Amino acid sequence: FDQIDHANMLDLNVPGRPEITVSKNGISHTIPNKNNRFKVHDGQVIKEAAIAGIGICFLPKNSASNAVKNKELVEIFSDWKIEPVSVYAVYASREWMPEKLRVFLKYLKELDQNLLK
Repeated sequence: FDQIDHANMLDLNVPGRPEITVSKNGISHTIPNKNNRFKVHDGQVIKEAAIAGIGICFLPKNSASNAVKNKELVEIFSDWKIEPVSVYAVYASREWMPEKLRVFLKYLKELDQNLLK
């Protein structure tokens, strides 16, 4: 992990998350985000930057699988798990919620369940 601590991490810039914690078999390691020179709010941009060789990143398997299969990316921490990030959807009232929003929230809930499998 010493090399990783000094590598150029490509950061998704999650507010309030100054580091990334990974764990395996009850052992955890914290990787600081303080030296990252590349921070964006778009996972696709992070993936493209990693493919371009700008640095290393953590990506969801469903996002990285094709690039790994095509040998554009190399998986380096396959046996380590990243600390989950919470997602919140807030709307003022269920009474006046548009149907499109209701369907989207249902999709997010199903997506969350599928990611846990």
